[in-house]
Amino acid sequence: MSFTGPQWNGKATNAQSRSQRSAEDRHVEPIASASSSGSEGEEMLNGHTRSSVLERAFTMLESVANGNKPLNLTEMSRATKLPLPTTYRVAKALVNLRALEKNEDGRYILGPLWSEWSEAAVECQSVSKST
Repeated sequence: MSFTGPQWNGKATNAQSRSQRSAEDRHVEPIASASSSGSEGEEMLNGHTRSSVLERAFTMLESVANGNKPLNLTEMSRATKLPLPTTYRVAKALVNLRALEKNEDGRYILGPLWSEWSEAAVECQSVSKST
C-alpha cells in the first residue's frame, strides 16, 4: 500500500499538530472596523463570528442556572454549543472565581459567589430604602 503525502510518525506528528493548533487558537485577527458584521464583543475568525470570553462564560453560567440538574462538561458544551476544550477552559476559570463549583459527581453547579452577591444586593436595597 502506497501513501503519497507526509509520513505519519506517531506521537511526534500528533504533538506537532497540537502545538500548531494551539498557536492558531491563540491568534485572533483584530476587527478591521467597528462597523463590521456581528454584534459588539464578537470577533471575526476565519469568516465566522466568535463570541467574547465574557459572553461564553455567561452562556455557560446561564446553562447551569437554567438546568434541571447539575451538568457535566459534555452536557454544558452541548447546551452552549461551545467546543469541549473551550467549555473546559471557561469552566475552570469560573470554578477558580467561585462562580461555578464541581459537586462530588464532577458535575457543575452554581458556586457560592452567587449567594454572596444576592445577600449583598438585598443589603444594598434595604440601605437605599431607609435613606
